[in-house]
Amino acid sequence: AHSGAKVIPTAHCGLDSLLTSEKSYNLVDVSFDLSPHEPVSVHVGEPIDFTEMIQQFEKKHPNLTPFSNPQALGCEDYMCDEKRKFYREITEVIRAEIIRCHNTAREASSKQKIKK
Repeated sequence: AHSGAKVIPTAHCGLDSLLTSEKSYNLVDVSFDLSPHEPVSVHVGEPIDFTEMIQQFEKKHPNLTPFSNPQALGCEDYMCDEKRKFYREITEVIRAEIIRCHNTAREASSKQKIKK
């Protein structure tokens, strides 16, 4: 059984104006000054624990674990219908939480602009 399958959702408002798309792919050597720019708000959500969801999937599909080897199952496509549905469910949970985090970051950013 898998344990500790957690995702920490985060979102920001304002960093996109500081980082060009060329720089965003290589953050190792990038530095920038926040002071002359628009406010930056970052919201870090609560960890989402998928352990129970994974365990339920494994219980329902004992021979089809979400991280199994497709060749061992005799499949060419590692994403059978059950896995596609399962991954879609996980993705939707993460997506909804990131949207919520982004809305919170945007609200905080708006409040910072009003204070100026």
